[in-house]
Amino acid sequence: MKLASAQGKTDRDITFFYSLLGYCSDKPTTHSRGPDMLTRIMNHFFRLTIFGALFIGFGLPFYVYL
Repeated sequence: MKLASAQGKTDRDITFFYSLLGYCSDKPTTHSRGPDMLTRIMNHFFRLTIFGALFIGFGLPFYVYL
């Protein structure tokens, strides 16, 4: 439950960040594919980074303890 809420918050932060940059996916642009692909890649990258950090942060103490 806590992880899901944290994930929703990061998604909101990312969308806010991209709306600041003008990469909103709902805004019609002439080259709509480029920004959309960039947003998708960055979303995936951020998600991987967050889960990687969580995995290392939670997994390492257990590994050291065992």
